[in-house]
Amino acid sequence: WFDDDDYAVIAKNFKISKEDAVNLISLLRDCFDFNGNFRRSFFERNIPGFVRCGSKVFEFLWHYLKELPLRNDRVAFLNALQSLVSQFEQPKLALNILLSDIFDRSSRSVKYSDRNAFILATALLCPSKSLGRSHIERTPEDVLQSKEDLNPDTIDSVQKFFDQHHEKIVLKFTLITELLLKSSAKEHFAEKEMQPRFLLYLIREMVIFFSLIGGKSAHPIIRGVVLEFGDPASAYYRDMKNKENLRHSLQLLQIAARSLRRFGDPQDMNLLWEIVSNEDAFVKLYDEPDPLNHVQRVMEKIKKDD
Repeated sequence: WFDDDDYAVIAKNFKISKEDAVNLISLLRDCFDFNGNFRRSFFERNIPGFVRCGSKVFEFLWHYLKELPLRNDRVAFLNALQSLVSQFEQPKLALNILLSDIFDRSSRSVKYSDRNAFILATALLCPSKSLGRSHIERTPEDVLQSKEDLNPDTIDSVQKFFDQHHEKIVLKFTLITELLLKSSAKEHFAEKEMQPRFLLYLIREMVIFFSLIGGKSAHPIIRGVVLEFGDPASAYYRDMKNKENLRHSLQLLQIAARSLRRFGDPQDMNLLWEIVSNEDAFVKLYDEPDPLNHVQRVMEKIKKDD
């Protein structure tokens, strides 16, 4: 429940009128049932009302809903926001909000919302036909085929953001990978502690977004992912406690390799062939025989993905 002072604070924080603040809260309240569960269908019904509130609506919704406590609500909200961003003719403002939230204000911390921010950022880059489906919990790998249908003006805007915040981007990436290395070497986790699978999915989304943007800031980060996960003798694989994460790690390697190819650097091609030559060493990482020949299939995709 909100009083006049609350509406005044919201209006000031988001630089909107008090009337718009009242309208936004009313629309937002309608998106939840009496038990506090998010209702995607109600959100999508209210999209025209949200859009009429102006360009600040995305920042408002992201700020208030990115940390929904229940996973099902977060997934529903993520997909609902994708329906909203598809209405944006100029996505640069929303992209800047998401990237600033990931890198500018929280470069020294990792949040669960970071993964969803990357998923939404990719959705803002790609036409809905590239995503293939409206209900997603992670970005389909097929978006890596997108080239001609990416907006050059939007790409240029994000590359400028990358150049201006290069140190923060590197710091954030380093923090995520360090967390993954520590997490993968653990057997027990505290409640709500980030576990390896989430961090692998977070890096996956980061790699996909960076590969679509391209440029001098994105290339070394993606190459670093390929180097780390493409070395079967690395400390990451050596210290891994839960072998179930091998499959997810190799899936990340496959996507990172496919992303690296987009840069067309001959040295990158040599690196990928070196990784493929280590197929037997990857197979030996499993305590039991490689299920479904997963290593072989990943290596075949790395070889054939031109």
